Amino acid sequence: MLEETEKIYYYDVIIVGGGPAGCSAALALKSTGLKVAILDKSEFPREKVCGELMQSNVIKTLLKMSPEIGTAFNQFEKKTQIKSTKLHYNGKSLVFKYKHESYTCRRIYFDDFLIQYVKKSTKTEFYLNKQVEKITIKDSTALISIKNSNTVYNTKIVIGADGANSVVAKYLAGKQMDRKHYFGSVRAFYKNIEGVNSDTVEIFFHKKHKVNYVWLFPLYNNYANVGFGMLSSKISKQKINIKNTFYDIINSSPVLSSRFQTAIQEGSLDGFGVPLASKVGKIHGNNFMLIGDAASLSNPISGTGIMNAVLSGKLAGEQVIKCFNENKFDDNFMSQYYQNLDKAILKQIKKSFFAQQILSRIPFILDIAFALLSIKWVHRKIEKRL
Repeated sequence: MLEETEKIYYYDVIIVGGGPAGCSAALALKSTGLKVAILDKSEFPREKVCGELMQSNVIKTLLKMSPEIGTAFNQFEKKTQIKSTKLHYNGKSLVFKYKHESYTCRRIYFDDFLIQYVKKSTKTEFYLNKQVEKITIKDSTALISIKNSNTVYNTKIVIGADGANSVVAKYLAGKQMDRKHYFGSVRAFYKNIEGVNSDTVEIFFHKKHKVNYVWLFPLYNNYANVGFGMLSSKISKQKINIKNTFYDIINSSPVLSSRFQTAIQEGSLDGFGVPLASKVGKIHGNNFMLIGDAASLSNPISGTGIMNAVLSGKLAGEQVIKCFNENKFDDNFMSQYYQNLDKAILKQIKKSFFAQQILSRIPFILDIAFALLSIKWVHRKIEKRL
């Protein structure tokens, strides 16, 4: 029973997490008339450790929910348009040109851009610097308590968009990290790297690490996001120090070492976890859904997560509308969200991941892959998907 001193706020929908996934869910609900709030543990702008590549479907999905965002994004200066990917391996390189618009953008800028847009274009209420401490489902409603506060939020649906260490996922889905489906990654910001093309992302493969790679993503104002990641199960089993491995690859690679001679690292090399969509587990139940990293939706091949975060936010928003139209908030009815997500991305991701795991065991897989990718019709087929 609530204490008399506790203050209760009532909402139809509460989104925990104000990143791309949470903001996308809010945009999907902007014309519904529902009372929506976003809770986030941080103030914005805030830094978010990430690879920071936004593939073409990020903007396409946002435009479907709010066409006006196109104008705002065109005027947003702190993005960098990407037109190609360049792969490097064993002295060889391959370039794949994009058919659709993709971008890189530091999350401190992009997430704040989305937050400000949602504030202006929707009636979503924001409660920032609020650390969710506990969530319970009782009498077909969710009760959310805040750390060091006597405030309680009451809602019919809670959407967990609070990242890899999601409190919503912990309390309502019982999710735990599975190292076989989780990337341990590091990234740092650099300036003055030689030979950086501002519209080309670069991927550097190393024989020792096979399908794992160093990425170099150009950013606004001549910065670059440089990072490396691998499965946490491998890191744990082989007792790998991933930060040391990152620097070892750069120093031992003839291409990278020469290009980083005059490079300046700005800030620290930071680690972050990437929950992979090769195993999502439970992502819905009575009165709740999980989206983005809280639902383990990062692509296990590329490691990117922003595109799937935005798409999951859109699909969760559409499910919310169905729930209120039918006045159904139970686990069985919520399963439609998973079915739509499975159809949109999960089936293909799981197939690709397990194919990658099998292929990675083949000796000289990178030599074989580069030989195949050099074939013109294979090259063209891949470019059509970019």
